[in-house]
Amino acid sequence: MLRRAAVYLPVLLGLLVMLPRLISPRFGLFDDGRVLVTAEKMAHGTWYTGADSIEGRFRPIHWLWFTLSYLVDGPNPLWFYVANTLALLTIIGGLIFLVRTAGGSRLQAGLTGLVFIFSGPIMESFMSLKGEVIQLTLIVISLLAVLSYAHARNIVQKIAAIVLIVFVLTLAYLTKETALVLLPISLVWYLLARFWPGYEKEPRRRAARAAYLIANLLAAPLFFLLRKVAISAQISGGTYSGQYAIRLDQLSVSALRWAGWLVRDFVWVVPLVVLAMIVFVSQRRLKGRYLLIDAFVWMGAWICIYLPWTFMAEYYMLPFALGLAVFVSACVVETVQTLQKRGWRQWVSMALFSSSLMLLVGALLNNLTNARVQLEVDDANANMRAYLVENTKPGSTVLVNIQDPNEYFYEMQTQLGEVYGRPDLKVEVFSTDTTIAGDAPNMYIVSPYVVNQPLLTVRMGVIEETQQMWNYSLREFMLDHPCWQIVFEPANRFHLTDVNYPRIFCPFVKTRAFCATPAPLVDTREFEYGWTVYRLVSP
Repeated sequence: MLRRAAVYLPVLLGLLVMLPRLISPRFGLFDDGRVLVTAEKMAHGTWYTGADSIEGRFRPIHWLWFTLSYLVDGPNPLWFYVANTLALLTIIGGLIFLVRTAGGSRLQAGLTGLVFIFSGPIMESFMSLKGEVIQLTLIVISLLAVLSYAHARNIVQKIAAIVLIVFVLTLAYLTKETALVLLPISLVWYLLARFWPGYEKEPRRRAARAAYLIANLLAAPLFFLLRKVAISAQISGGTYSGQYAIRLDQLSVSALRWAGWLVRDFVWVVPLVVLAMIVFVSQRRLKGRYLLIDAFVWMGAWICIYLPWTFMAEYYMLPFALGLAVFVSACVVETVQTLQKRGWRQWVSMALFSSSLMLLVGALLNNLTNARVQLEVDDANANMRAYLVENTKPGSTVLVNIQDPNEYFYEMQTQLGEVYGRPDLKVEVFSTDTTIAGDAPNMYIVSPYVVNQPLLTVRMGVIEETQQMWNYSLREFMLDHPCWQIVFEPANRFHLTDVNYPRIFCPFVKTRAFCATPAPLVDTREFEYGWTVYRLVSP
Protein backbone atom coordinates (compact mmCIF):
# COMPACT_ATOMS: atom_id res chain seq x y z
CA MET A 1 0.00 0.00 0.00
CA LEU A 2 2.80 2.41 0.94
CA ARG A 3 4.65 1.59 -2.28
CA ARG A 4 1.54 2.43 -4.28
CA ALA A 5 1.06 5.67 -2.40
CA ALA A 6 4.74 6.65 -2.74
CA VAL A 7 4.34 7.14 -6.47
CA TYR A 8 2.14 10.17 -5.71
CA LEU A 9 4.76 11.95 -3.58
CA PRO A 10 5.22 14.58 -6.33
CA VAL A 11 1.69 15.75 -5.49
CA LEU A 12 2.93 16.66 -2.01
CA LEU A 13 5.94 18.39 -3.56
CA GLY A 14 3.52 20.44 -5.66
CA LEU A 15 1.92 21.71 -2.47
CA LEU A 16 5.34 22.61 -1.04
CA VAL A 17 6.24 24.50 -4.23
CA MET A 18 3.10 26.60 -3.89
CA LEU A 19 3.54 27.37 -0.18
CA PRO A 20 5.59 30.59 -0.70
CA ARG A 21 2.83 31.97 -2.92
CA LEU A 22 0.10 30.93 -0.48
CA ILE A 23 2.03 32.62 2.33
CA SER A 24 2.47 35.78 0.24
CA PRO A 25 -0.55 36.02 -2.07
CA ARG A 26 -0.34 39.13 -4.24
CA PHE A 27 -2.05 40.22 -7.42
CA GLY A 28 0.22 41.35 -10.25
CA LEU A 29 0.08 44.30 -12.63
CA PHE A 30 -0.61 42.42 -15.83
CA ASP A 31 -4.09 40.99 -16.41
CA ASP A 32 -5.05 40.66 -12.75
CA GLY A 33 -7.08 43.87 -12.55
CA ARG A 34 -9.03 42.93 -15.63
CA VAL A 35 -9.62 39.47 -14.15
CA LEU A 36 -11.00 40.97 -10.94
CA VAL A 37 -13.27 43.47 -12.70
CA THR A 38 -14.64 40.76 -14.99
CA ALA A 39 -15.10 38.33 -12.10
CA GLU A 40 -16.96 40.98 -10.10
CA LYS A 41 -19.34 41.64 -13.00
CA MET A 42 -19.98 37.94 -13.57
CA ALA A 43 -20.43 37.33 -9.85
CA HIS A 44 -23.27 39.87 -9.93
CA GLY A 45 -24.99 38.17 -12.84
CA THR A 46 -23.60 40.03 -15.85
CA TRP A 47 -22.21 37.72 -18.51
CA TYR A 48 -19.29 39.90 -19.41
CA THR A 49 -16.68 39.30 -22.11
CA GLY A 50 -15.35 42.84 -22.04
CA ALA A 51 -12.67 43.48 -24.63
CA ASP A 52 -12.64 39.84 -25.73
CA SER A 53 -15.05 40.49 -28.57
CA ILE A 54 -12.92 43.34 -29.92
CA GLU A 55 -9.78 41.28 -29.46
CA GLY A 56 -11.32 38.40 -31.40
CA ARG A 57 -11.28 36.01 -28.43
CA PHE A 58 -13.92 33.81 -26.85
CA ARG A 59 -12.92 32.25 -23.52
CA PRO A 60 -15.87 32.23 -21.11
CA ILE A 61 -14.48 29.35 -19.02
CA HIS A 62 -11.33 31.38 -18.44
CA TRP A 63 -13.43 34.09 -16.81
CA LEU A 64 -15.75 31.67 -15.04
CA TRP A 65 -12.79 29.98 -13.33
CA PHE A 66 -11.69 33.25 -11.76
CA THR A 67 -15.26 34.18 -10.93
CA LEU A 68 -15.56 31.05 -8.78
CA SER A 69 -12.51 32.18 -6.79
CA TYR A 70 -13.97 35.68 -6.53
CA LEU A 71 -17.22 34.29 -5.12
CA VAL A 72 -15.33 32.81 -2.15
CA ASP A 73 -14.00 36.08 -0.72
CA GLY A 74 -14.08 38.85 -3.30
CA PRO A 75 -10.74 40.31 -4.45
CA ASN A 76 -8.73 38.32 -1.91
CA PRO A 77 -5.71 36.92 -3.80
CA LEU A 78 -5.33 33.95 -1.44
CA TRP A 79 -8.29 32.06 -2.89
CA PHE A 80 -7.13 32.60 -6.45
CA TYR A 81 -3.83 30.91 -5.56
CA VAL A 82 -5.61 28.18 -3.62
CA ALA A 83 -7.43 27.44 -6.89
CA ASN A 84 -4.08 27.40 -8.72
CA THR A 85 -2.69 25.02 -6.11
CA LEU A 86 -5.63 22.64 -6.49
CA ALA A 87 -5.17 22.78 -10.26
CA LEU A 88 -1.48 21.93 -9.94
CA LEU A 89 -2.17 18.98 -7.64
CA THR A 90 -4.86 17.73 -10.04
CA ILE A 91 -2.50 17.91 -13.01
CA ILE A 92 0.33 16.12 -11.20
CA GLY A 93 -1.91 13.39 -9.79
CA GLY A 94 -3.69 12.92 -13.10
CA LEU A 95 -0.42 12.78 -15.03
CA ILE A 96 1.00 10.11 -12.72
CA PHE A 97 -2.19 8.05 -13.02
CA LEU A 98 -2.19 8.34 -16.82
CA VAL A 99 1.39 7.11 -17.08
CA ARG A 100 0.59 4.14 -14.84
CA THR A 101 -2.48 3.17 -16.85
CA ALA A 102 -0.45 3.52 -20.07
CA GLY A 103 1.83 0.74 -18.82
CA GLY A 104 4.50 2.79 -17.11
CA SER A 105 6.14 1.49 -13.96
CA ARG A 106 5.75 3.17 -10.57
CA LEU A 107 9.24 4.59 -11.01
CA GLN A 108 8.35 6.02 -14.39
CA ALA A 109 5.04 7.48 -13.22
CA GLY A 110 6.56 9.06 -10.12
CA LEU A 111 9.47 10.42 -12.12
CA THR A 112 7.04 11.95 -14.61
CA GLY A 113 5.33 13.90 -11.84
CA LEU A 114 8.69 14.93 -10.41
CA VAL A 115 10.03 16.23 -13.73
CA PHE A 116 6.84 18.17 -14.34
CA ILE A 117 6.77 19.89 -10.96
CA PHE A 118 10.39 21.01 -11.34
CA SER A 119 10.08 22.22 -14.94
CA GLY A 120 10.63 25.89 -15.74
CA PRO A 121 7.10 26.98 -16.75
CA ILE A 122 5.60 25.89 -13.41
CA MET A 123 6.71 28.91 -11.38
CA GLU A 124 5.25 31.72 -13.46
CA SER A 125 2.18 29.74 -14.54
CA PHE A 126 0.96 28.87 -11.05
CA MET A 127 2.35 31.82 -9.09
CA SER A 128 0.37 34.24 -11.24
CA LEU A 129 -3.06 34.12 -12.89
CA LYS A 130 -2.66 32.38 -16.23
CA GLY A 131 -5.20 30.75 -18.55
CA GLU A 132 -2.77 27.90 -19.29
CA VAL A 133 -3.38 26.59 -15.77
CA ILE A 134 -7.11 26.15 -16.38
CA GLN A 135 -6.54 24.86 -19.90
CA LEU A 136 -4.06 22.16 -18.88
CA THR A 137 -6.22 21.07 -15.94
CA LEU A 138 -9.16 20.46 -18.26
CA ILE A 139 -6.96 18.71 -20.83
CA VAL A 140 -5.66 16.29 -18.21
CA ILE A 141 -9.22 15.65 -17.04
CA SER A 142 -10.24 14.97 -20.66
CA LEU A 143 -7.47 12.36 -20.95
CA LEU A 144 -8.60 10.79 -17.69
CA ALA A 145 -12.15 10.71 -19.05
CA VAL A 146 -10.89 8.59 -21.97
CA LEU A 147 -10.26 5.83 -19.45
CA SER A 148 -14.00 5.64 -18.79
CA TYR A 149 -14.46 4.78 -22.46
CA ALA A 150 -11.74 2.13 -22.32
CA HIS A 151 -13.60 0.42 -19.47
CA ALA A 152 -17.12 0.85 -20.90
CA ARG A 153 -18.97 -2.47 -21.16
CA ASN A 154 -21.82 -1.58 -23.49
CA ILE A 155 -22.84 0.95 -26.10
CA VAL A 156 -24.70 3.16 -23.61
CA GLN A 157 -21.63 3.49 -21.41
CA LYS A 158 -19.47 4.22 -24.44
CA ILE A 159 -21.78 6.98 -25.65
CA ALA A 160 -21.89 8.44 -22.15
CA ALA A 161 -18.10 8.37 -22.01
CA ILE A 162 -17.76 10.19 -25.35
CA VAL A 163 -20.29 12.80 -24.22
CA LEU A 164 -18.21 13.35 -21.08
CA ILE A 165 -15.00 13.70 -23.09
CA VAL A 166 -16.65 16.11 -25.53
CA PHE A 167 -17.94 18.21 -22.63
CA VAL A 168 -14.52 18.52 -20.96
CA LEU A 169 -12.75 19.19 -24.26
CA THR A 170 -15.22 21.93 -25.10
CA LEU A 171 -14.49 23.54 -21.75
CA ALA A 172 -10.77 23.40 -22.58
CA TYR A 173 -11.41 25.01 -25.98
CA LEU A 174 -13.50 27.70 -24.27
CA THR A 175 -10.61 28.46 -21.93
CA LYS A 176 -7.95 29.19 -24.51
CA GLU A 177 -8.09 28.70 -28.26
CA THR A 178 -4.76 26.89 -28.46
CA ALA A 179 -6.48 23.79 -27.06
CA LEU A 180 -7.62 23.18 -30.64
CA VAL A 181 -4.21 21.58 -31.15
CA LEU A 182 -5.66 18.51 -29.42
CA LEU A 183 -7.49 17.67 -32.66
CA PRO A 184 -4.35 17.05 -34.76
CA ILE A 185 -2.66 15.41 -31.77
CA SER A 186 -5.52 12.95 -31.34
CA LEU A 187 -5.54 12.29 -35.10
CA VAL A 188 -1.82 11.44 -35.18
CA TRP A 189 -2.15 9.27 -32.06
CA TYR A 190 -4.99 7.33 -33.69
CA LEU A 191 -3.17 6.90 -37.02
CA LEU A 192 -0.08 5.61 -35.24
CA ALA A 193 -2.11 3.03 -33.34
CA ARG A 194 -4.14 2.09 -36.42
CA PHE A 195 -1.40 1.67 -39.01
CA TRP A 196 1.88 1.08 -37.11
CA PRO A 197 2.15 -2.67 -36.45
CA GLY A 198 2.50 -3.39 -32.76
CA TYR A 199 2.11 0.25 -31.73
CA GLU A 200 -0.94 -0.40 -29.57
CA LYS A 201 -1.63 -4.08 -29.05
CA GLU A 202 -4.50 -3.84 -26.57
CA PRO A 203 -7.85 -3.38 -28.41
CA ARG A 204 -9.35 -1.28 -25.60
CA ARG A 205 -6.57 1.27 -25.81
CA ARG A 206 -6.85 1.48 -29.59
CA ALA A 207 -10.58 2.06 -29.18
CA ALA A 208 -9.86 4.75 -26.57
CA ARG A 209 -7.64 6.60 -29.05
CA ALA A 210 -10.42 6.49 -31.61
CA ALA A 211 -12.86 7.80 -29.00
CA TYR A 212 -10.57 10.71 -28.17
CA LEU A 213 -10.30 11.60 -31.86
CA ILE A 214 -14.10 11.42 -32.28
CA ALA A 215 -14.58 13.59 -29.19
CA ASN A 216 -12.21 16.25 -30.58
CA LEU A 217 -13.97 16.10 -33.96
CA LEU A 218 -17.21 16.88 -32.14
CA ALA A 219 -15.85 19.43 -29.66
CA ALA A 220 -13.99 21.59 -32.20
CA PRO A 221 -17.02 22.51 -34.36
CA LEU A 222 -19.08 22.94 -31.19
CA PHE A 223 -16.55 25.51 -30.00
CA PHE A 224 -16.73 27.41 -33.29
CA LEU A 225 -20.52 27.29 -33.23
CA LEU A 226 -20.69 28.72 -29.70
CA ARG A 227 -18.14 31.34 -30.65
CA LYS A 228 -20.11 32.34 -33.73
CA VAL A 229 -23.28 32.73 -31.71
CA ALA A 230 -21.61 34.72 -28.93
CA ILE A 231 -19.36 37.14 -30.83
CA SER A 232 -19.22 38.46 -34.36
CA ALA A 233 -15.47 39.02 -34.68
CA GLN A 234 -13.55 36.70 -36.98
CA ILE A 235 -11.08 34.44 -35.21
CA SER A 236 -8.17 36.09 -37.02
CA GLY A 237 -9.63 39.58 -37.26
CA GLY A 238 -9.47 40.83 -33.68
CA THR A 239 -7.00 43.30 -32.25
CA TYR A 240 -5.41 40.42 -30.32
CA SER A 241 -6.05 37.35 -32.47
CA GLY A 242 -5.01 39.27 -35.59
CA GLN A 243 -1.41 39.09 -34.37
CA TYR A 244 -1.45 35.33 -34.97
CA ALA A 245 0.08 35.12 -38.43
CA ILE A 246 1.68 32.30 -40.41
CA ARG A 247 4.50 34.31 -42.00
CA LEU A 248 8.04 33.13 -42.53
CA ASP A 249 9.60 36.12 -40.76
CA GLN A 250 7.35 35.75 -37.72
CA LEU A 251 7.83 31.98 -37.59
CA SER A 252 11.61 32.29 -37.72
CA VAL A 253 11.75 34.88 -34.94
CA SER A 254 9.35 32.85 -32.82
CA ALA A 255 11.39 29.69 -33.39
CA LEU A 256 14.51 31.50 -32.15
CA ARG A 257 12.68 32.63 -29.01
CA TRP A 258 11.42 29.11 -28.39
CA ALA A 259 14.96 27.81 -28.84
CA GLY A 260 16.21 30.22 -26.19
CA TRP A 261 13.59 29.17 -23.66
CA LEU A 262 14.07 25.47 -24.42
CA VAL A 263 17.81 25.77 -23.87
CA ARG A 264 17.30 27.71 -20.65
CA ASP A 265 14.81 25.27 -19.11
CA PHE A 266 15.47 21.92 -20.74
CA VAL A 267 19.06 21.71 -22.00
CA TRP A 268 19.61 19.03 -19.37
CA VAL A 269 17.37 16.68 -21.37
CA VAL A 270 19.82 16.57 -24.30
CA PRO A 271 22.27 14.06 -22.75
CA LEU A 272 19.34 11.74 -21.94
CA VAL A 273 18.12 11.90 -25.54
CA VAL A 274 21.64 11.12 -26.80
CA LEU A 275 21.81 8.14 -24.46
CA ALA A 276 18.40 6.89 -25.60
CA MET A 277 19.56 7.10 -29.21
CA ILE A 278 22.70 5.11 -28.39
CA VAL A 279 20.62 2.44 -26.65
CA PHE A 280 18.20 2.28 -29.57
CA VAL A 281 20.98 1.94 -32.16
CA SER A 282 22.81 -0.73 -30.17
CA GLN A 283 19.74 -2.76 -29.19
CA ARG A 284 17.50 -1.92 -32.18
CA ARG A 285 14.60 -1.51 -29.80
CA LEU A 286 13.24 0.45 -26.85
CA LYS A 287 10.46 -1.13 -24.81
CA GLY A 288 8.74 2.18 -24.22
CA ARG A 289 9.37 3.68 -27.66
CA TYR A 290 5.64 4.10 -28.33
CA LEU A 291 5.16 6.26 -25.24
CA LEU A 292 8.22 8.25 -26.31
CA ILE A 293 6.65 8.82 -29.73
CA ASP A 294 3.31 9.85 -28.20
CA ALA A 295 5.09 12.38 -26.01
CA PHE A 296 7.17 13.63 -28.95
CA VAL A 297 4.01 14.23 -31.01
CA TRP A 298 2.50 16.13 -28.08
CA MET A 299 5.55 18.37 -27.61
CA GLY A 300 5.95 19.08 -31.32
CA ALA A 301 2.29 20.01 -31.72
CA TRP A 302 2.35 22.49 -28.84
CA ILE A 303 5.44 24.19 -30.25
CA CYS A 304 3.82 24.41 -33.68
CA ILE A 305 0.58 25.96 -32.38
CA TYR A 306 2.54 28.80 -30.77
CA LEU A 307 5.10 29.48 -33.50
CA PRO A 308 2.81 31.86 -35.47
CA TRP A 309 2.24 33.96 -32.37
CA THR A 310 4.01 37.31 -32.19
CA PHE A 311 5.13 36.95 -28.56
CA MET A 312 6.82 34.25 -26.49
CA ALA A 313 6.63 33.74 -22.73
CA GLU A 314 7.72 30.87 -20.55
CA TYR A 315 4.24 30.03 -19.33
CA TYR A 316 3.21 29.23 -22.93
CA MET A 317 5.43 26.18 -22.50
CA LEU A 318 3.32 24.69 -19.70
CA PRO A 319 1.50 22.09 -21.88
CA PHE A 320 4.82 21.31 -23.59
CA ALA A 321 6.36 20.65 -20.17
CA LEU A 322 3.73 18.00 -19.46
CA GLY A 323 4.70 16.07 -22.59
CA LEU A 324 8.39 16.53 -21.85
CA ALA A 325 7.91 15.04 -18.37
CA VAL A 326 6.48 11.89 -19.95
CA PHE A 327 9.28 11.85 -22.53
CA VAL A 328 12.08 12.26 -19.97
CA SER A 329 10.73 9.62 -17.59
CA ALA A 330 10.50 7.13 -20.47
CA CYS A 331 14.08 7.95 -21.52
CA VAL A 332 15.39 7.43 -17.99
CA VAL A 333 13.59 4.11 -17.49
CA GLU A 334 14.80 2.86 -20.88
CA THR A 335 18.42 3.84 -20.34
CA VAL A 336 19.11 3.44 -16.62
CA GLN A 337 19.80 -0.27 -17.15
CA THR A 338 22.90 0.64 -19.17
CA LEU A 339 24.57 1.77 -15.94
CA GLN A 340 24.76 -1.89 -14.91
CA LYS A 341 26.45 -3.07 -18.09
CA ARG A 342 30.19 -3.56 -18.38
CA GLY A 343 32.46 -1.87 -20.87
CA TRP A 344 32.15 1.34 -22.86
CA ARG A 345 28.36 1.53 -22.58
CA GLN A 346 28.55 1.84 -18.83
CA TRP A 347 31.11 4.64 -18.99
CA VAL A 348 29.23 6.51 -21.68
CA SER A 349 25.99 6.13 -19.75
CA MET A 350 27.56 7.39 -16.53
CA ALA A 351 29.04 10.38 -18.36
CA LEU A 352 25.73 11.31 -20.00
CA PHE A 353 23.68 10.82 -16.83
CA SER A 354 26.18 12.93 -14.87
CA SER A 355 26.06 15.66 -17.51
CA SER A 356 22.29 15.67 -17.39
CA LEU A 357 22.24 15.97 -13.60
CA MET A 358 24.75 18.83 -13.60
CA LEU A 359 22.77 20.72 -16.22
CA LEU A 360 19.58 20.00 -14.25
CA VAL A 361 21.04 21.76 -11.21
CA GLY A 362 21.36 24.92 -13.29
CA ALA A 363 17.76 24.62 -14.47
CA LEU A 364 16.55 24.23 -10.88
CA LEU A 365 18.50 27.34 -9.86
CA ASN A 366 16.77 29.19 -12.70
CA ASN A 367 13.41 28.03 -11.32
CA LEU A 368 14.38 29.45 -7.94
CA THR A 369 15.17 32.79 -9.59
CA ASN A 370 11.82 32.71 -11.40
CA ALA A 371 9.90 32.11 -8.19
CA ARG A 372 11.71 34.82 -6.26
CA VAL A 373 11.39 37.40 -9.05
CA GLN A 374 7.64 36.71 -9.28
CA LEU A 375 7.12 37.02 -5.52
CA GLU A 376 9.32 40.08 -4.98
CA VAL A 377 8.02 42.04 -7.98
CA ASP A 378 4.39 41.37 -7.04
CA ASP A 379 5.15 42.36 -3.44
CA ALA A 380 6.73 45.69 -4.41
CA ASN A 381 3.87 46.45 -6.80
CA ALA A 382 1.28 45.63 -4.14
CA ASN A 383 3.01 47.83 -1.55
CA MET A 384 3.11 50.76 -3.97
CA ARG A 385 -0.56 50.30 -4.80
CA ALA A 386 -1.53 50.01 -1.11
CA TYR A 387 0.30 53.24 -0.29
CA LEU A 388 -1.63 55.14 -2.97
CA VAL A 389 -4.95 53.67 -1.85
CA GLU A 390 -4.41 54.46 1.82
CA ASN A 391 -2.44 57.71 1.81
CA THR A 392 -3.55 59.90 -1.07
CA LYS A 393 -6.24 62.51 -0.63
CA PRO A 394 -9.48 62.36 -2.63
CA GLY A 395 -9.07 63.68 -6.16
CA SER A 396 -5.29 63.26 -6.21
CA THR A 397 -3.41 62.92 -9.49
CA VAL A 398 -0.99 60.00 -9.88
CA LEU A 399 1.54 60.35 -12.70
CA VAL A 400 3.19 57.10 -13.80
CA ASN A 401 6.74 57.40 -15.09
CA ILE A 402 6.94 54.41 -17.39
CA GLN A 403 7.89 53.75 -20.99
CA ASP A 404 5.13 54.34 -23.53
CA PRO A 405 2.00 53.43 -21.54
CA ASN A 406 1.99 49.67 -21.26
CA GLU A 407 -0.04 47.12 -19.37
CA TYR A 408 1.31 48.24 -16.00
CA PHE A 409 -0.18 51.70 -16.56
CA TYR A 410 -3.62 50.44 -17.59
CA GLU A 411 -3.63 47.89 -14.78
CA MET A 412 -2.92 50.62 -12.24
CA GLN A 413 -5.90 52.56 -13.56
CA THR A 414 -8.10 49.48 -13.29
CA GLN A 415 -6.90 48.25 -9.92
CA LEU A 416 -6.85 51.61 -8.15
CA GLY A 417 -10.14 52.81 -9.62
CA GLU A 418 -12.33 49.72 -9.96
CA VAL A 419 -10.88 47.07 -7.65
CA TYR A 420 -9.58 48.96 -4.61
CA GLY A 421 -12.19 51.68 -4.39
CA ARG A 422 -10.31 54.80 -5.48
CA PRO A 423 -12.05 55.96 -8.68
CA ASP A 424 -11.31 59.51 -7.56
CA LEU A 425 -7.62 59.06 -8.34
CA LYS A 426 -6.57 60.42 -11.72
CA VAL A 427 -3.93 58.04 -13.07
CA GLU A 428 -2.07 59.63 -15.98
CA VAL A 429 1.22 59.23 -17.82
CA PHE A 430 4.08 61.39 -16.58
CA SER A 431 5.80 63.70 -19.06
CA THR A 432 8.60 66.18 -18.54
CA ASP A 433 6.16 68.73 -19.96
CA THR A 434 3.77 68.10 -17.07
CA THR A 435 2.16 71.26 -15.76
CA ILE A 436 2.39 71.57 -11.99
CA ALA A 437 -1.04 72.07 -10.48
CA GLY A 438 -1.73 74.70 -7.90
CA ASP A 439 -3.13 72.17 -5.41
CA ALA A 440 0.33 70.79 -4.61
CA PRO A 441 -0.37 68.08 -1.99
CA ASN A 442 -2.67 66.25 -4.39
CA MET A 443 -0.12 65.38 -7.06
CA TYR A 444 2.13 62.28 -7.02
CA ILE A 445 4.66 60.66 -9.34
CA VAL A 446 5.32 56.93 -9.15
CA SER A 447 8.40 55.60 -10.92
CA PRO A 448 9.46 51.94 -11.13
CA TYR A 449 13.06 50.80 -11.37
CA VAL A 450 14.88 47.52 -11.84
CA VAL A 451 18.55 46.66 -11.41
CA ASN A 452 20.32 43.58 -12.82
CA GLN A 453 17.20 42.29 -14.51
CA PRO A 454 17.51 38.75 -15.94
CA LEU A 455 15.99 38.77 -19.42
CA LEU A 456 14.80 35.17 -19.52
CA THR A 457 12.57 35.05 -16.48
CA VAL A 458 8.97 35.84 -15.54
CA ARG A 459 7.31 38.72 -17.37
CA MET A 460 7.84 42.20 -15.98
CA GLY A 461 6.26 45.45 -17.08
CA VAL A 462 9.56 47.31 -17.21
CA ILE A 463 12.81 46.71 -19.05
CA GLU A 464 15.91 47.83 -17.20
CA GLU A 465 17.66 49.69 -20.03
CA THR A 466 14.56 51.58 -21.17
CA GLN A 467 13.38 52.39 -17.67
CA GLN A 468 16.79 53.79 -16.77
CA MET A 469 16.35 56.36 -19.56
CA TRP A 470 12.90 57.31 -18.26
CA ASN A 471 14.21 57.62 -14.71
CA TYR A 472 17.13 59.76 -15.88
CA SER A 473 14.67 62.13 -17.54
CA LEU A 474 12.69 62.21 -14.31
CA ARG A 475 15.80 63.17 -12.30
CA GLU A 476 16.46 65.99 -14.73
CA PHE A 477 12.87 67.12 -14.21
CA MET A 478 13.32 67.02 -10.43
CA LEU A 479 16.37 69.27 -10.66
CA ASP A 480 14.29 71.86 -12.45
CA HIS A 481 11.34 71.36 -10.08
CA PRO A 482 12.80 70.84 -6.55
CA CYS A 483 9.38 70.94 -4.91
CA TRP A 484 8.98 67.15 -5.19
CA GLN A 485 9.64 64.99 -2.14
CA ILE A 486 10.15 61.23 -1.89
CA VAL A 487 7.47 59.87 0.43
CA PHE A 488 7.61 56.09 -0.13
CA GLU A 489 10.07 53.61 -1.65
CA PRO A 490 8.87 50.00 -1.65
CA ALA A 491 11.68 47.80 -2.96
CA ASN A 492 12.86 44.21 -2.76
CA ARG A 493 16.26 42.74 -3.54
CA PHE A 494 17.98 39.36 -3.53
CA HIS A 495 20.93 37.64 -5.17
CA LEU A 496 20.13 35.87 -8.41
CA THR A 497 20.76 32.19 -9.01
CA ASP A 498 20.56 32.35 -12.79
CA VAL A 499 22.46 30.03 -15.13
CA ASN A 500 22.28 31.59 -18.60
CA TYR A 501 22.66 28.50 -20.77
CA PRO A 502 21.47 30.34 -23.93
CA ARG A 503 24.47 32.68 -23.71
CA ILE A 504 26.66 29.80 -24.83
CA PHE A 505 25.07 30.23 -28.27
CA CYS A 506 25.29 34.04 -28.38
CA PRO A 507 28.25 34.04 -30.80
CA PHE A 508 25.83 32.72 -33.41
CA VAL A 509 22.93 35.15 -32.69
CA LYS A 510 24.60 38.43 -31.79
CA THR A 511 21.77 40.53 -33.16
CA ARG A 512 19.26 39.39 -30.56
CA ALA A 513 18.49 41.68 -27.57
CA PHE A 514 19.28 38.89 -25.12
CA CYS A 515 22.83 38.51 -26.39
CA ALA A 516 23.31 42.26 -26.86
CA THR A 517 22.70 42.82 -23.14
CA PRO A 518 25.80 41.95 -21.07
CA ALA A 519 25.33 39.42 -18.26
CA PRO A 520 27.48 36.67 -16.76
CA LEU A 521 26.93 33.03 -17.66
CA VAL A 522 26.30 32.29 -13.98
CA ASP A 523 24.50 35.34 -12.66
CA THR A 524 24.66 35.90 -8.90
CA ARG A 525 24.32 39.69 -8.99
CA GLU A 526 21.90 41.44 -6.66
CA PHE A 527 18.54 41.92 -8.32
CA GLU A 528 16.52 44.90 -7.15
CA TYR A 529 13.04 45.99 -8.09
CA GLY A 530 10.96 48.76 -6.60
CA TRP A 531 9.09 52.03 -6.93
CA THR A 532 9.82 55.59 -5.90
CA VAL A 533 6.78 57.63 -4.92
CA TYR A 534 7.12 61.42 -5.05
CA ARG A 535 4.66 63.98 -3.69
CA LEU A 536 4.48 67.58 -4.78
CA VAL A 537 4.91 69.79 -1.72
CA SER A 538 4.10 73.44 -1.30
CA PRO A 539 7.09 75.76 -1.84
